[in-house]
Amino acid sequence: MTIINGYAVDAYCDCKQCQTETLPTGKYCRAEMISAAGETYAECAAEIKHHGWQLSRNRTAALAPGHKKPKGWGQ
Repeated sequence: MTIINGYAVDAYCDCKQCQTETLPTGKYCRAEMISAAGETYAECAAEIKHHGWQLSRNRTAALAPGHKKPKGWGQ
């Protein structure tokens, strides 16, 4: 039996625009998303940051390149 170890992160932008965007049908839709995979969270975070994203210190929020931080972001 083989044991495989890994870590994956799917980061969605938490700016106000991305949080309130809807499709023409009225369904909720997040415009910005990025995925990363590695052996640790640090590897995933480095890959995401390499693409210009910002991650909060508490690992609960992400911000796409060029998007504005909302009040209380990442606290």
